[in-house]
Amino acid sequence: MAMDVKEKKTLKLSNVVLHKVNVEELQKLSAEKIVKLLNAHLRLKGAVPKGPLINHTYLRNGENQVSFMLQASKAVDVEAPYGFNDSLRIENCLYTRFQGKEYDIDYAYQKMNLYAYEHNISLKKESYSIFLANEPGSDKVTIDIFMPMK
Repeated sequence: MAMDVKEKKTLKLSNVVLHKVNVEELQKLSAEKIVKLLNAHLRLKGAVPKGPLINHTYLRNGENQVSFMLQASKAVDVEAPYGFNDSLRIENCLYTRFQGKEYDIDYAYQKMNLYAYEHNISLKKESYSIFLANEPGSDKVTIDIFMPMK
């Protein structure tokens, strides 16, 4: 399946509730468990998730970090370890839509990095992955990927 890479795309999110974790925490708690806790916290605050799960992967102080993010149906007050951002706008991104088996997702990131190399584009060391669909009874997924350019 062909993946087209597009330039200068913008990711817009609102009422974002997030949970930042480092690699050590991710080894202790599964991603699935973190997402369940995030969903439960939203419901506790009287909100419901609006839209798909978003993973923000980035480098901080030489360590890989991941933020699990959900958009809420309304603004909410959160306590640690959660954060809240009423409006998030990430401009000037490379973008592609990946459709395939989740374990093949690295090909999408490799293609985007190769595209950046071939077009002399500097990328920030981060990406946003939006999990749009997971076909029931199948290991096929649809994921939109945004990689901010410098």
